[in-house]
Amino acid sequence: MNEVLRIGKAASEMHITVQGYKVTLCFADKANPEVAAFVKQALLGAYSMSTK
Repeated sequence: MNEVLRIGKAASEMHITVQGYKVTLCFADKANPEVAAFVKQALLGAYSMSTK
């Protein structure tokens, strides 16, 4: 289960737990479409591997 642990507004980061692993998400001030596409493909690839 995904759970939000803390959101740091000054540092623009979010700490969550995904399937027992602690994950830190850091956000940039300005959007980058290339990075967004890369992350999207990585997440979709990981999801498709876990459903096989």
